[in-house]
Amino acid sequence: MHTLGSGIDISHSIFVDDILSFGMVTRAQWMIFHDILDRFSAAMSLKINEHKSYILYSFGDPTEINLISKIFNFITRPIKDGFTYLGFHLKPKNYRNAN
Repeated sequence: MHTLGSGIDISHSIFVDDILSFGMVTRAQWMIFHDILDRFSAAMSLKINEHKSYILYSFGDPTEINLISKIFNFITRPIKDGFTYLGFHLKPKNYRNAN
């Protein structure tokens, strides 16, 4: 869960082809999410590009992270290493102002 400045709590954000999920996600929730993606892909006659898709994590049990990687067949990597979004390399804490 992530709280916005106005006090609104969000747990997921979906924009075009990007999905952000905040907070802990259980194995059962990952399986449901995988099923949703499969159904959406089939309904739209689309296929997820597994070579361009990845799951970023900030914490978690290595066994669970490995399982998630196998469920989706996506690359998993820690968010602390940063990621590229819309051509920009983003890395946590690099863009904060110190007061």
